[in-house]
Amino acid sequence: MILIQPGTGCPFSGTIAKAIAAMDFFTVPTLTFRVLYCFFVIGHDDRRKILLCDVTCQPNALWIVLQLARNLERFVAN
Repeated sequence: MILIQPGTGCPFSGTIAKAIAAMDFFTVPTLTFRVLYCFFVIGHDDRRKILLCDVTCQPNALWIVLQLARNLERFVAN
């Protein structure tokens, strides 16, 4: 059992938080009644920051793979 003193923080969570990224899709309706699909990646270094936000009107598996492949090196390097 590991006990952490109040106010000292958890060293494990601080170390791991730098390697965490959250990904999500969301839709944006337009004024012309079209739907845009956004692929969104947020990093959790010291603060939450946007790492990637790409938009398409026709998402498919190839588009998703290309977004991840194109940006994976940048995510890993940081």
